[in-house]
Amino acid sequence: MAQTSKIVLIGFMGSGKSTIAASLAPKLGFDLCEMDTRIVEASGLPSIPAIFQEHGEAYFRALESQVAKSLTNIRHVVISTGGGVITNSENMGYLKHEGLVIYLKATFATVCERIGDISTRPLFQDSSRALSLFTERTPIYESFADVTIETDGVSTDALTRQIVSTLENLR
Repeated sequence: MAQTSKIVLIGFMGSGKSTIAASLAPKLGFDLCEMDTRIVEASGLPSIPAIFQEHGEAYFRALESQVAKSLTNIRHVVISTGGGVITNSENMGYLKHEGLVIYLKATFATVCERIGDISTRPLFQDSSRALSLFTERTPIYESFADVTIETDGVSTDALTRQIVSTLENLR
């Protein structure tokens, strides 16, 4: 397998980060780290919507930065990030440290199809705002990506195989 010992998946909400991370980690023999789960645990609240409702986005972003920093030196892990982690370049510095960043790229139409229940997505409550975020963030994802993988219309198994193959080719 590739010499990279940390894989960081970035992309917009609904791009497939959690699904691909759960499929990829066991194939690589790596641990799985869901940043959103760690953020919720650090908050002491039951969910991300509860964090946004009780403390706002700035508090969520501060917790996100703490979690990103805690992952700087972690090894043998696939990290599924939140869609907005890229809005703070320090976060990406922590995550990129000895890691490979893979941008899971999906169209906005695909993202909308995949998200379904928007009640768990505080920043997707307003579709025009969500589209604006998508448009703003796309070039940022591209700037941090070591590898970009198009996810539209591709199965989880095929994407996982593509990433494993990419890692082998980078070795």
